Amino acid sequence: MHPERNGFEDATGHVIGHFIPELSVAGDGGMRPYIYVDGVADTLEGIVTHGGEVATPPYLEGDLTVATFRDPAGNHLGVWQRT
Repeated sequence: MHPERNGFEDATGHVIGHFIPELSVAGDGGMRPYIYVDGVADTLEGIVTHGGEVATPPYLEGDLTVATFRDPAGNHLGVWQRT
């Protein structure tokens, strides 16, 4: 995360983006990005602590653990980890 630019990139530089707070919230019909995390349960705990909510509790999908959440602005995102 680059707070000064309000954006992010992965370690390879191949996944990049930025947040635009002036845009309306992405609904369920829009794109839902999934973010790799080291621990889904710990990540969801932090999300709830900071005002978000769990939309879909963790579930197994093959060798992945996946969950979705809504951030405080209402955007619907996902997280995943290899199990």
